[in-house]
Amino acid sequence: DRRWQGQPMGPIDEHLRRNRREGTKKKVVQELGLRNFGESAWRAKRPQQGGIHLFLDRTPASTIGSAPAGGTFLLGRYDVVAVKVCADLDRNWNFIKGPKNDFWVAHAAALNIGESMRATDFHDFSRQENEMGQNAMGQRGQGMLEEELYLEAMEHIMANVCQACTRLHVEHLIFFPFGMGAFLRHLGQLDRRYMSHEEMQRLRRRLARSFMKVFAAATPPRTNIHLCLMFIDPETQCNADAFLRALAEPTDSAAVKLKKRVIIYPEGDCLNLAHELAFKSDKVMLVNGANRALLGNHWFAGRAKFAIDENLHRRSWRMSAMAYLLNGYDGREPAGRTLDDLVQNAQWLGAQIHNIDNIGNV
Repeated sequence: DRRWQGQPMGPIDEHLRRNRREGTKKKVVQELGLRNFGESAWRAKRPQQGGIHLFLDRTPASTIGSAPAGGTFLLGRYDVVAVKVCADLDRNWNFIKGPKNDFWVAHAAALNIGESMRATDFHDFSRQENEMGQNAMGQRGQGMLEEELYLEAMEHIMANVCQACTRLHVEHLIFFPFGMGAFLRHLGQLDRRYMSHEEMQRLRRRLARSFMKVFAAATPPRTNIHLCLMFIDPETQCNADAFLRALAEPTDSAAVKLKKRVIIYPEGDCLNLAHELAFKSDKVMLVNGANRALLGNHWFAGRAKFAIDENLHRRSWRMSAMAYLLNGYDGREPAGRTLDDLVQNAQWLGAQIHNIDNIGNV
């Protein structure tokens, strides 16, 4: 679908981005009955209950390393939170006029193996270099990525998203290069093999094939996959290349069949697309690359101008209000969370809780 190909997206300038962000903050304060942004979520006016589903992963993998919730983490590594929202701002951050139908947003966190030297998931998916402090290519780094473990875990996360799709009878799933931006960008600083463009692109292509494999196996046959791809800079072009190859060169019969259910949108905006599809179906789901510590991360601040998690929240006050409450936000940086904080917050909001005790089994 080439309707947006070559068209600009995003706010026309930073003044507009800031103006819309501040407007969303004021709307959240107003609708939750808070005195100011940063007042404890427990003092908020509880909204009408419903429209939240929490999918908790109870598989053995959910207990390993930094996978569990707790400490700074609200969301377990493999957990998924689905919330019903609507969009307020279009792809150019202008207010949407007329009716706005609801759709699902599935908050799931990709593995962070390369955002910086402190990437939170790299340790769990890497091994130490040899005794000489070098990898097989003679290059120094923090360790060596275990690609198979990494890909298996990313498939696990996406399989849980697909379980949410099945439970909520989703007909239209909106996807993007999940975890292939900031969370991969500086992987070469940790594992020097990925300083090579060829090695990094090989990993991107493997990851795209993994996602397509999961969608082919785990989404219902009636579910269409809407893939938004960008081509504005070298990184987004590399990600687009990975997905286009995954679809053009399927590795099995299931992937061949999946191609019939995939629609590609060059320069497609996920939130704008979800808004439009919601007029055709009430079973639309948008996948968000969530932050495990704070849903929406610091959307209310001026950082992360191009991150999907922050910008989705800046453009939907209902999404932001739900995040405020699910986060139990109180104006401070998250710390000292317990394993069950998200469960308790979700239950207070009347959420339905689903346990995933096996990959593919809710």
